[in-house]
Amino acid sequence: MDKLQQQFKTLRLHGMDRCWQSFVETRRHHELDFAEGLEILLQAEEEHRKNNRFERLRKSARFRTRHRLRKSPLTAQGGWTKHR
Repeated sequence: MDKLQQQFKTLRLHGMDRCWQSFVETRRHHELDFAEGLEILLQAEEEHRKNNRFERLRKSARFRTRHRLRKSPLTAQGGWTKHR
């Protein structure tokens, strides 16, 4: 693990760490200039934090059921399907 990834983990910047790992794996980190790279890393961190916040709020809401769109009994016309 390189020094940069260790600093991401120490500072708890998990979104940036994951994004940086994908840059290194695809060897894109050499193609970006500083401003572009920093912008992409910051966007990844912001998205990661928003997703974590959403999941935390969803869990604390304690919904009784979890419905998924693909398992919904709605038809393409917008009505309910008949279960026999």
